[in-house]
Amino acid sequence: MGAFALIKESAFNFIEPIKQSLQQQGFTQQISLSRKGFELIICPKQATSATNYYENSQCNFCVSLGTLTYQGLHGKPGLKALLDDFNKRPVPHNRFYGTFCVLIYNNTVDTFMQQ
Repeated sequence: MGAFALIKESAFNFIEPIKQSLQQQGFTQQISLSRKGFELIICPKQATSATNYYENSQCNFCVSLGTLTYQGLHGKPGLKALLDDFNKRPVPHNRFYGTFCVLIYNNTVDTFMQQ
Protein backbone atom coordinates (compact mmCIF):
# COMPACT_ATOMS: atom_id res chain seq x y z
CA MET A 1 0.00 0.00 0.00
CA GLY A 2 1.17 3.50 -0.82
CA ALA A 3 -0.20 6.93 -0.03
CA PHE A 4 -0.18 10.49 -1.21
CA ALA A 5 -1.35 13.80 0.19
CA LEU A 6 -2.17 16.75 -2.05
CA ILE A 7 -2.04 20.01 -0.12
CA LYS A 8 -3.17 23.28 -1.62
CA GLU A 9 -1.23 26.45 -0.94
CA SER A 10 -3.75 27.83 1.57
CA ALA A 11 -3.14 24.75 3.78
CA PHE A 12 0.67 24.65 3.68
CA ASN A 13 0.74 25.01 7.48
CA PHE A 14 -0.52 21.38 7.60
CA ILE A 15 2.40 19.91 5.62
CA GLU A 16 4.53 18.91 8.63
CA PRO A 17 1.62 17.42 10.63
CA ILE A 18 0.59 15.41 7.55
CA LYS A 19 4.15 14.15 7.06
CA GLN A 20 4.31 13.15 10.73
CA SER A 21 0.96 11.36 10.49
CA LEU A 22 2.11 9.43 7.41
CA GLN A 23 5.32 8.48 9.20
CA GLN A 24 3.34 7.21 12.20
CA GLN A 25 1.37 5.02 9.77
CA GLY A 26 4.63 3.42 8.58
CA PHE A 27 5.36 5.59 5.55
CA THR A 28 8.94 6.46 6.44
CA GLN A 29 10.05 7.14 2.86
CA GLN A 30 8.39 10.27 1.52
CA ILE A 31 8.86 12.20 -1.71
CA SER A 32 7.80 15.85 -1.66
CA LEU A 33 6.98 17.69 -4.88
CA SER A 34 6.31 21.41 -4.83
CA ARG A 35 4.52 23.09 -7.69
CA LYS A 36 2.80 26.45 -7.97
CA GLY A 37 -0.24 26.32 -5.71
CA PHE A 38 0.30 22.90 -4.13
CA GLU A 39 2.61 20.41 -2.49
CA LEU A 40 2.33 16.68 -3.07
CA ILE A 41 3.68 14.15 -0.59
CA ILE A 42 4.13 10.71 -2.14
CA CYS A 43 4.73 7.58 -0.08
CA PRO A 44 6.01 4.56 -2.02
CA LYS A 45 4.26 1.23 -1.65
CA GLN A 46 5.24 -0.66 1.51
CA ALA A 47 4.57 -4.28 0.54
CA THR A 48 6.05 -4.33 -2.97
CA SER A 49 8.87 -2.75 -4.91
CA ALA A 50 6.48 -1.55 -7.66
CA THR A 51 6.94 2.18 -8.21
CA ASN A 52 3.87 4.39 -7.79
CA TYR A 53 5.49 7.61 -9.08
CA TYR A 54 7.02 8.75 -12.37
CA GLU A 55 8.32 12.23 -13.27
CA ASN A 56 9.63 13.16 -16.72
CA SER A 57 12.27 15.72 -17.74
CA GLN A 58 9.59 18.43 -18.15
CA CYS A 59 8.65 18.05 -14.43
CA ASN A 60 5.30 16.47 -15.33
CA PHE A 61 4.36 13.53 -13.16
CA CYS A 62 1.97 10.63 -12.69
CA VAL A 63 1.21 9.08 -9.28
CA SER A 64 -1.01 6.10 -8.56
CA LEU A 65 -2.49 4.33 -5.57
CA GLY A 66 -3.98 0.87 -5.63
CA THR A 67 -3.37 -1.63 -8.38
CA LEU A 68 -3.00 -0.01 -11.80
CA THR A 69 -2.21 -1.80 -15.03
CA TYR A 70 -2.09 0.41 -18.13
CA GLN A 71 -1.50 -1.14 -21.55
CA GLY A 72 -0.40 -4.33 -19.80
CA LEU A 73 2.27 -2.43 -17.82
CA HIS A 74 2.47 -1.66 -14.12
CA GLY A 75 4.78 0.37 -11.91
CA LYS A 76 7.07 2.95 -13.52
CA PRO A 77 6.65 1.67 -17.12
CA GLY A 78 2.84 1.85 -16.83
CA LEU A 79 2.93 5.34 -15.30
CA LYS A 80 5.34 6.55 -18.00
CA ALA A 81 3.08 5.17 -20.75
CA LEU A 82 0.03 6.80 -19.14
CA LEU A 83 1.76 10.17 -18.80
CA ASP A 84 2.98 9.98 -22.41
CA ASP A 85 -0.55 9.13 -23.60
CA PHE A 86 -2.12 11.87 -21.49
CA ASN A 87 -1.12 14.44 -24.13
CA LYS A 88 -2.69 12.34 -26.91
CA ARG A 89 -6.31 13.02 -26.04
CA PRO A 90 -8.43 11.17 -25.43
CA VAL A 91 -6.67 8.78 -23.09
CA PRO A 92 -7.70 5.25 -24.16
CA HIS A 93 -9.71 4.22 -21.10
CA ASN A 94 -10.13 0.65 -22.33
CA ARG A 95 -6.43 0.10 -21.56
CA PHE A 96 -6.85 0.52 -17.78
CA TYR A 97 -7.18 -2.45 -15.44
CA GLY A 98 -7.36 -2.67 -11.66
CA THR A 99 -8.66 -0.67 -8.76
CA PHE A 100 -6.74 2.56 -8.44
CA CYS A 101 -6.57 6.31 -8.12
CA VAL A 102 -4.32 8.31 -10.47
CA LEU A 103 -3.04 11.87 -10.20
CA ILE A 104 -1.49 13.40 -13.32
CA TYR A 105 0.27 16.76 -13.46
CA ASN A 106 1.15 18.29 -16.82
CA ASN A 107 2.52 21.78 -16.15
CA THR A 108 -0.80 23.59 -16.50
CA VAL A 109 -3.42 20.83 -16.46
CA ASP A 110 -4.32 18.95 -13.26
CA THR A 111 -6.53 15.90 -13.58
CA PHE A 112 -7.76 13.69 -10.81
CA MET A 113 -9.02 10.45 -12.26
CA GLN A 114 -10.63 7.61 -10.34
CA GLN A 115 -11.86 4.22 -11.45
